[in-house]
Amino acid sequence: MIIGMSSTRNWYQYLLTNIFAILSNNEVEKMYLFIEDDYIEELDLFKKKFKTEFVCKNLNNIFDNYISKDCRNISKRYSKCTLTRLFFPKEIKEDKVLYIDVDAITVADISGLWNMDMGDCYVAGTPDSGMARDGVVYLKFIDSNIPYINAGVLLMNLKLIREDKIDDKWLHMINTERLMYNDQDAINSVCKGRIHIFPAEYNSSASTELLENRDDIKIMHYTMLKTNWVRDHKYSELWYEYEEKFNKFKEEIKNNE
Repeated sequence: MIIGMSSTRNWYQYLLTNIFAILSNNEVEKMYLFIEDDYIEELDLFKKKFKTEFVCKNLNNIFDNYISKDCRNISKRYSKCTLTRLFFPKEIKEDKVLYIDVDAITVADISGLWNMDMGDCYVAGTPDSGMARDGVVYLKFIDSNIPYINAGVLLMNLKLIREDKIDDKWLHMINTERLMYNDQDAINSVCKGRIHIFPAEYNSSASTELLENRDDIKIMHYTMLKTNWVRDHKYSELWYEYEEKFNKFKEEIKNNE
């Protein structure tokens, strides 16, 4: 399994908890981290238990290679990190990658998602129910027959994307148009008709489908305003469970040194 994630410095604590949860439940060959530094020292803790290879890419060093300085799709809500998945095909040389937002927690085996047959689709995701809530549909990118996916958990067919230069189309769009939902709009628009759907168990959220049975959830995605974003959530205990486990893991490593 190849995982891709991105994070600013002020979110590293969440990133590390997220990584611990993923590795606790899955065998991950390699993890690409697009961050604001060349490395995060805490990653050395994971190397003492897990066999995952970490590849850190300094976001500040590579961002301007793909995103123009006058790009209108960067804001307080949509930071540099939000746009990184648009240049995954150029920075990650494997055939496919699973992108997971830093505000999601992986609480189960997700190999079923990784091994999913995507056919000739460029990306796979879960429909974003918020786009059609109350009968309002974002018609520029979707209609009643074509779902608009949430890009918080995204399986990407990198090989096919590169072959058909889909990533170039994404980058052209994000650099030349003002989009409402930024990279998510670019992905849905360009890949329209070549998007595979996977169930909400791999991206359960208020934006997709918040599953009633917590045991059905494999990835919990906290798509809320980021003030008390975990504490006030129905499934806050899922995050705190792994935060506590990660803290105990760090303490055990420290005591064994």
